[in-house]
Amino acid sequence: MIIDNNLYLSNAQANILGVATYPSTNVIDLTQLTYRVAYNNPMWLICRVTTALTDAAGAARLDVAICTNNTADATTPNIYWHTPALLTVAVCILNYEICAMRLPDRFLERYLLMVYTVSIADITAGAITTFLTPDKPEPFLL
Repeated sequence: MIIDNNLYLSNAQANILGVATYPSTNVIDLTQLTYRVAYNNPMWLICRVTTALTDAAGAARLDVAICTNNTADATTPNIYWHTPALLTVAVCILNYEICAMRLPDRFLERYLLMVYTVSIADITAGAITTFLTPDKPEPFLL
């Protein structure tokens, strides 16, 4: 799988520990991609747990959202997709694939970012990696 360093939204992002909402460490300007997202050039978004999430009592929950915006700041992003249910830390083990989806060739605004929301209890450790790739993901085997 090809992973361009400029296509990381989060690269082992670990600042998702307290109960709060966290934008991805990077925002991608879709107009600046050398690989144009189009019907015949699909781009895939992959979001994986790269360090297992833990908390003190197993109560922490995580919501992951793919967002777009016409401005580069993450203050009021528009949600394109988010996890259908809050993820528990017990589910978020090493290499757990939160999502692997093809981006649409239209309907996205100029900027793409992720928003991670931790609720109920603090996460004490863990990291998430999210990136774009032109390669269709294969089933991930441990």
